Amino acid sequence: MRAWRIVGVMMVLLRMLSADQADASDGRRELVVRTYDDFGVSPGERETATTTAREIFRNVAIDVIWRNCAIAVAEPACDASLGTRELSVQFVRSPDAETWAVLGNSLVDATNQGGGSLCRIFVDRVHNLAASAGVDRGTLLGRAMAHEVGHLLLGTNEHSRYGLMRPRWDAAELTRDDFLDWTLSRAQGERMRRGLAARDRP
Repeated sequence: MRAWRIVGVMMVLLRMLSADQADASDGRRELVVRTYDDFGVSPGERETATTTAREIFRNVAIDVIWRNCAIAVAEPACDASLGTRELSVQFVRSPDAETWAVLGNSLVDATNQGGGSLCRIFVDRVHNLAASAGVDRGTLLGRAMAHEVGHLLLGTNEHSRYGLMRPRWDAAELTRDDFLDWTLSRAQGERMRRGLAARDRP
């Protein structure tokens, strides 16, 4: 079993390398994500989260630029309308008392080839799940952000059986922290890059 895991990780790394090489000259793989904080995420947690999510997308040859649009530190670019390659992530409190359910949602527009531009992360649920599993809040927040942004880029709220885009994450999976549980597949990466390119079309 251990040997199988090692082979699996090596195959994923090889796929990531080949994807990165294939897209090295493709300037269309850049994505800007604005974050709006209606919860009160600490600066350190936000930094860990954005770094975690950035690495997940970098592994499928998508470069994410994060813009902190919190009111107190908003960048000038936050006042402009969203560009074709820009998305928004809102940090919010969940609307009910459930602590185990979904960690966020994505407003996917099925009629839009680009897939939508807004997702929300229920930070209180992220904190509760992180506490139950004994894992870092910022890391889990970043994985949740990558999952929801992934839905927007894929243009669907459907889930996969394995990897980052599976529908539910439990404490045991978080504690185990298997590399393959928190990655995007090569096929998903290709679909996301096509989705980015589609956003440039009128």
